[in-house]
Amino acid sequence: MALTLEQKQEIIKAHGYDPGKILNILLELQYASDQSYVDEETAALVADELGLTKSRVYEIVSYYAMLEEKPQARHVLEVCNSAPCRLSKADRITALLRELLGVEPGKPTPDGMFLYRYTPCV
Repeated sequence: MALTLEQKQEIIKAHGYDPGKILNILLELQYASDQSYVDEETAALVADELGLTKSRVYEIVSYYAMLEEKPQARHVLEVCNSAPCRLSKADRITALLRELLGVEPGKPTPDGMFLYRYTPCV
């Protein structure tokens, strides 16, 4: 179920309309959304409610790796692909996820519930 305008406004209000808390606001909105991303409509609402430009909000959404601009699976699993983790056999985790979920890294499961991807050391 998609968040209503009122629900989005409540999340922003809970942070006191504080532009300094924009990252927390965007993360909370993203986690509360059906597809785990910040859509253009939501980003524009945040800009309006916090008195920021839309370009500033889009800049923040595109800068932070934990914020998504496109729909994601409901649950995103991240597997470290840095050298120390590779030496610690992180590839076994990837192989297990590939087998269990039946998809390649970066691809959501057919039901849209899971996606796993590589990330720098968590």
